[in-house]
Amino acid sequence: MMLRSLILLSCSLLLLTGCDRKTESPQPQAATPRYVTLAPAMSQILIDMGQQKNIVGIAQFDMTAAKDLPVVGNYLDIHTEKLLKLKPTHVLMMAGKNGTPESLKQLAEQHHFKLISFAYPDTINDVLQIVTQTSHDIGMKQLGQETVDRFESQMRDVKKWVQGQKSQRVLALIGTEPIMASGPNTVIHEMIQFVGSENVAANAPVSAPTYDHEKLVALNPDVILLLRPNAPPLENGLDDPRLESLKNLPINAVKNKRIYIINDPLTFLPATTLPRIAKQFALAIHPQLSDTAADGK
Repeated sequence: MMLRSLILLSCSLLLLTGCDRKTESPQPQAATPRYVTLAPAMSQILIDMGQQKNIVGIAQFDMTAAKDLPVVGNYLDIHTEKLLKLKPTHVLMMAGKNGTPESLKQLAEQHHFKLISFAYPDTINDVLQIVTQTSHDIGMKQLGQETVDRFESQMRDVKKWVQGQKSQRVLALIGTEPIMASGPNTVIHEMIQFVGSENVAANAPVSAPTYDHEKLVALNPDVILLLRPNAPPLENGLDDPRLESLKNLPINAVKNKRIYIINDPLTFLPATTLPRIAKQFALAIHPQLSDTAADGK
């Protein structure tokens, strides 16, 4: 009888404790992000944070993301129907001088996606700040920090590589008809300085000055970098047709045949690919470094 009572008591206690136990509901998983980028630089930043699989739409002329992604126009001319069909969680962009278009702000508010917009960067540090802020805005701070650390490490390697090299007077051309250079307050300007040389257009009153022949002779650059993404290499030295406006000038770069083309597709991209462009600048300005580059140093 005593045994039976103990068994019944034990069963009652189990039932009571079972009633008091709270069943925890499984935590809902965060929705997979769906990014639409309206600037190739933003695509590259996401890619370098390992988010390429979550990019679902891009802007025109994006040379960084997968080629089969839907194109939704550009930040000044959005194809609204295409954009909304992609159901973005985030739309990322770089805005011009006029800032983020009001129509895009309204669209983000009405359709509940996060609009992440940055001013176009003028410096290397601006690019790093964009990487950091983007990672915060999409909730991936750790990935952002890892990307920044990797970028800074690569840039330090370039800095060490050019240490001790003689400074050169460099003119970086973004056009030859008319002759247009990369002046102050640009990432290109800072990259020339970063690899230990001087931008002869540094004192120009605008960021993209144009020069006539007389002014070019006065500037007398030692090296000219012709910035032409995706262009074929120079052929026949100074006889290449693209150098027609330069080849007869009495300047050091012509006399010493030191005109080089930088044709990397991402030459102008203000993104996490800057270290590789910096290395190409260094090699063109200091060709003697090519032996160490071949050795992987």
